[in-house]
Amino acid sequence: MRKAHAGKTVEQFVRPNVILEIEVDALSGFLPTTATIMANGGTKIEKFASFAPPDQYDNIHRLIKINKINGLLATDQTPPENIETRLYTVFRSERPEDADWENPVRRWAQAAGFVYPPTQKDYPDGEVLPEENKPAEDSAAADTDEEDTAGPQAETQSINLPIISH
Repeated sequence: MRKAHAGKTVEQFVRPNVILEIEVDALSGFLPTTATIMANGGTKIEKFASFAPPDQYDNIHRLIKINKINGLLATDQTPPENIETRLYTVFRSERPEDADWENPVRRWAQAAGFVYPPTQKDYPDGEVLPEENKPAEDSAAADTDEEDTAGPQAETQSINLPIISH
């Protein structure tokens, strides 16, 4: 290479202005949400073409309302004083509807210490389960009807991208 470039002037690379640097969730690669920040998993700066910035919000970190007495998913029947919001990190396969794809991902995540949310909804009358019937905290979660308060994806039609300029 030295021989091929001998006698040529050194030119500085000029970065094209169509390259954006945008802060994304370090695990999902999507735009950060409140849950992303709370998870302390961090964010990172990624480079994107100006015509293809990320347009989805982090879907791995989820804030889910739980009945803190029995550990089940809170419903509109759960007494408000029993509801607490818990943060979960839920990994999904590329084919979440296919157990042959989804189950190994869940097993890996749980083996790595990630706790999945419960799948069972709270009893309509707020009944407390006997201790021996209480669901395990690390039970595998299927798609639940929990209220997802992880981010603005459900309400936002346009996004403001955190762009870092040079």
